[in-house]
Amino acid sequence: MNDIMVRQKMLIDLSPSLLATLPETFLKNLINYNKRNIDVADFINNDGVDTTWYSPLPMCLYYLVGLLGDDSYEDFYGADTVIHEDLGIHIMKEMIKAGADFKIKNYYGEDILQCIKDEENGKKTLTTRTKNKDFRDFIKKSHNFYNKYTEA
Repeated sequence: MNDIMVRQKMLIDLSPSLLATLPETFLKNLINYNKRNIDVADFINNDGVDTTWYSPLPMCLYYLVGLLGDDSYEDFYGADTVIHEDLGIHIMKEMIKAGADFKIKNYYGEDILQCIKDEENGKKTLTTRTKNKDFRDFIKKSHNFYNKYTEA
């Protein structure tokens, strides 16, 4: 398999659409790449997909974990997806191992931590979810640990 074909396979294996439709398969793919020490950070941090509001995969995962707060809209990324927060935490752990960057911003200029903060302060968005507190807390703790580690 040539390099172009390998990259195309990785784009499919770690795509936002696979994350939204088959999160367990996405996780298996990511674990496989991590175990083989294959650098997939570019795929995890890709913010070039318009249907996800130009969000990297960690933020896409945030859009999918928990129960959708307002299901009156039908056609947007993650509208038909519910990922339980335990699975979401497992996926996020693997994304972090793969080099997830929580500082990458979406189309609206928000990073994942800003989205969490805004929602915890009562801001409602199209992707606002409930039943994801442990997942949000995991992201915040992971970010704090990362900042302490990189500042040392």
